[in-house]
Amino acid sequence: FTEYIKNTGLLLCSLSPKSQSEYAKVGVKTPAVNIGVDTEFFKPQKDAQKSPIFQILSVTAANFRSGLNHTLLAFEQFAKDKKNKVRLVIKNTDERAYKLSRICQIYRDEGYRVDYICERQTIQQIRDLYSQSHILCYNPVVTDGGIPALEAAAMELPCITTDAIPSNIYPHSEAVKTAEKTILEVKDYLCNKFGLPYTPPETWVNEGWATVNWLDEGDFVTKFNKIYSNYDFYLEKARSNRIIVEKEWRWSNSCDQLLKALNYEI
Repeated sequence: FTEYIKNTGLLLCSLSPKSQSEYAKVGVKTPAVNIGVDTEFFKPQKDAQKSPIFQILSVTAANFRSGLNHTLLAFEQFAKDKKNKVRLVIKNTDERAYKLSRICQIYRDEGYRVDYICERQTIQQIRDLYSQSHILCYNPVVTDGGIPALEAAAMELPCITTDAIPSNIYPHSEAVKTAEKTILEVKDYLCNKFGLPYTPPETWVNEGWATVNWLDEGDFVTKFNKIYSNYDFYLEKARSNRIIVEKEWRWSNSCDQLLKALNYEI
């Protein structure tokens, strides 16, 4: 990847200052342009109604990088004594996640409220999901961008993410502790037990060396309970996160960064 971006004119991503400095050490001087969000479209909807049941939402595509295994297991522990009061909604677009629908049905059979949506939706439908929900979970074990976290922040929706770069650079409400594991250690568990499709082309990644950010599920449950028990506090924090997005993460900012990187003057 480093060799690739050395020969690329521009890197479009959300690199933190730490990440950019690490790339600079190995001779990568490619400028970075942050991703952004449309804060005029993604904003609190005046007439929108929250679900009467405390609703936790995931909109991450269900592949091996998604962290959905952690989301499900943490929700199971969180909801054990409040099954009729909380719901998990998983919105997926990757139809290759062949076991996920069955896993969600098993949870429903055990009395948990777990809804599974596997389809492409309009941007308005996705905004409606944000409006109806109380928490967004954006907790990938590997990622290169965090559009859902930014959309949630713009919608003033509390968001749980991870403490790993780059997920932790986006405005969020709580960050789950992570520890590094190699892909080789977790690939069978994610791809066979949970049926989450493996996305890197075979042989492209040294699986014994490349790492993922493995979530501490006990800490994840703690974060669920903190937000559930102190929701007004986290709503206020989410309102502050929208202010940060409007200031730092709008597409107009990304455009300014792009023009600067291209040495383009209007």
